[in-house]
Amino acid sequence: MVDPGNNVHAAAGTGIVVVTQLQPISVIFTLPEEALLAVNAALAAGPVTVTAMSRDGKTALDRGVVGLVDNLIDQTTGTIRLKATFPNKENKLWPGEFVNARVLAQTRHDVLTIPSAAVQHGPNGVFAYVVKADATLEARPLEIGEEAGAVAVVEKGLEQGERVTTSNQYRLLPGLSIQAVEAAPGGTAVVQ
Repeated sequence: MVDPGNNVHAAAGTGIVVVTQLQPISVIFTLPEEALLAVNAALAAGPVTVTAMSRDGKTALDRGVVGLVDNLIDQTTGTIRLKATFPNKENKLWPGEFVNARVLAQTRHDVLTIPSAAVQHGPNGVFAYVVKADATLEARPLEIGEEAGAVAVVEKGLEQGERVTTSNQYRLLPGLSIQAVEAAPGGTAVVQ
């Protein structure tokens, strides 16, 4: 930050050089204050994994662990700051880069999930259109747990093996007879 031949004074407010560490590297990110209890519970159980994702959220750049949770919630944004450290062995993370952080606070096993596209919000709460055995629709009230990306955990309201609609909900009504087209793995189905 100083050119050769410049005078350097001990009282100067600017530094002489900036040293940046790449391996390991830290990422400071924020989470909504509602996530604080889940993160603290996860930290009490052991290390909490964080995945640094690319700006578009499609590519995982590196995996690290939460090292620090700020002791103050930002009142203006309702968020809390966290610091995670990543090994960055392939130098995919760079100082000043914008990344998205995905925190793994809890892993649940043997839960029933449906695509988030099947979850509908109505005047009586959350529901999904369930395809009955006679190819008619039923609007079934649901209790939804966590939603992560394109998947929602169903706490109550569906049984294993039941089919739900994931498209054209604006055209559907309870009792309507439909012709369902099965979704390809990882894809979406079309209801006709």
